[in-house]
Amino acid sequence: MNHCSRCECLPHQSDRFGMLYISPPMEKTASNIKGALNRASMEMTSVDGQTFAIPFGKENAQSLCTALQNGLNTMELQDTKSLFLAETERFGVEMLSKVIPLGQFLSIFDNKWLVTLLEERGLETWFQPIVHSNQPESIFAYECLMRGKRRNGDTVFPGELFGTARSSNLIFYLDRLCRQTAIKDASRHNIDAKLFINFNPTTIYDPVHCLQTTLETIKKYQIPFNQVVFEVVETDNIQDINHLLTIVSYYRKMGFSLALDDLGAGYSSLNLLHQIEPDYIKIDLELIRDVHKNRSKGVIVKNLLAIANSLGIQSIAEGVEQTEEWHWLKAHGADYIQGYLFAKPAAIPPLPKIPF
Repeated sequence: MNHCSRCECLPHQSDRFGMLYISPPMEKTASNIKGALNRASMEMTSVDGQTFAIPFGKENAQSLCTALQNGLNTMELQDTKSLFLAETERFGVEMLSKVIPLGQFLSIFDNKWLVTLLEERGLETWFQPIVHSNQPESIFAYECLMRGKRRNGDTVFPGELFGTARSSNLIFYLDRLCRQTAIKDASRHNIDAKLFINFNPTTIYDPVHCLQTTLETIKKYQIPFNQVVFEVVETDNIQDINHLLTIVSYYRKMGFSLALDDLGAGYSSLNLLHQIEPDYIKIDLELIRDVHKNRSKGVIVKNLLAIANSLGIQSIAEGVEQTEEWHWLKAHGADYIQGYLFAKPAAIPPLPKIPF
């Protein structure tokens, strides 16, 4: 197999005529499907008593999807298997890789705009500077933040972009394309500061294979490996620590640096601190907000900064919006600052404004 079906292949747009095969997990779910289709005046035929076939095409696609979404609960949508075959396709063993949860099939249909956006590489990087705490006019790095662009020019912000990708199981493809886009856009702007590039460990099966396209893109645009900092995000979703450590080890062997995002947002990020031993930590913005006047937050952040310092890890306070927060963080030893106080993310890498 030359390509990963999740991170390198997009699903076919389901606007062709064909047959949708569904296999519910239990009789009750089958009964719910029959009821939903009856109410929508649609029919399905039994293939073997456990699998059902429903004609699917432009004429009935929207009403069929709506009927199934309204007739089944979340667990039923997840546990019911589905396979769409166009009228020119025939079932074979090779079709097993196309079997997906029914809820995922319906989500892809509802969110065809995302498949189109990914096909057309409609992503762009917005950059936010990370500045030296004591000299905020001096840029240490830029974090690469992703935005999508619809065909009509509207911006798709990360919440919608990544939320839709998760529900449609396109997060693997999106995560890879985001890394490549960040590298390409940083090269286009001739950025010579460090580049913080987010990566979600749950989207990487095998680093040697799954990160190959990322490495090729870095080499193509001649970005020095020591300029790149890969930032581990969504640590609360990490189930397999050993798998994460394998990825981290691979990155380090290649000469990249590592950052741990949202430190203090949950137990998992703190627990990862001693296991990953990152080069940088980013303290969660919820702890930073009003840190100068909230005693509890002050105690927590002060200790996190002390821990980082004692372990030789450089600290970044993110989400700084008030001058008082910056002064408090500078006084308590934060190495770097990131936030709207200095610059908002922008497609053209912004220079920091100094709030003296």
